Amino acid sequence: MELKSGTVIQSSLFPEPVRIEKVEDLGRVLRIVGATINSNQYIDTIIPKEELNRITVFTFETDFSANSEDVFLALEAYRFKLASLFDPILAMNVAIYDDGKELREVNPSIIWDLAPSSGTFDFNKDRKRDAESYAIKALMNFKAELLEERLRQAKIKEKYGVRSLENLISELDSKLMDYYDRAEKGEKMDLAIQMAERRKREYEEALKELRRLRGRKI
Repeated sequence: MELKSGTVIQSSLFPEPVRIEKVEDLGRVLRIVGATINSNQYIDTIIPKEELNRITVFTFETDFSANSEDVFLALEAYRFKLASLFDPILAMNVAIYDDGKELREVNPSIIWDLAPSSGTFDFNKDRKRDAESYAIKALMNFKAELLEERLRQAKIKEKYGVRSLENLISELDSKLMDYYDRAEKGEKMDLAIQMAERRKREYEEALKELRRLRGRKI
């Protein structure tokens, strides 16, 4: 049985099927990293190779027999879901009101309270250009506000990210000292030491990268 990135597996070891993102061969065991496909729960576990027969590997075949309109609708729904996460459509957050005399920003939620007009509108190309220029300026201001807020949030995450990594490295140092001591006394700790050392290296590299981004010396 070959397990690789992208494979979906099911086992009594997991609450639901898991999509594998990474597989590491550690000798007598495999390290499997991935996420459950329904609840998106992070999975990072060690499985002895003799237990692989308890795992079911799913295979998927695409026959392109689905209704094309249904597929398009599903893809559009997924696209809008992703768009709402990252807010790339700034126009959804900016609304411009033109009363014929002046242009001004209004809360975009007002759109949901309005009904289509049954009257006519005298379209003026010059007025349209003015509205476009005003809207672009409003979008740039909104973009600047978003950037400022995201930079503020990034600094908070960066600060606590560094602190968390430092704590994790310190905890692993303590564990490794205990593992080394137990190994010297004859206890078989090779696998535990290998895993702890690998994770410590990963945390140290992540910490180094965070500090590099902050322009600090290690």
